Amino acid sequence: MKRTKLKERILPTYSKGEEIFNMTSHIVGAAFRNHCYGFMHHYGGNSWKCLWSG
Repeated sequence: MKRTKLKERILPTYSKGEEIFNMTSHIVGAAFRNHCYGFMHHYGGNSWKCLWSG
């Protein structure tokens, strides 16, 4: 399989709304993760339990 050069690749175009939603969802996810880790660390638990307790 031949490698396509980066400058020759066609990248998808996203609308401004899609870009804002993507950025917002990543920020919310990171904030939730940090809150969860901090909560578990504060109470002396295992941080992984927070992720897998669902």
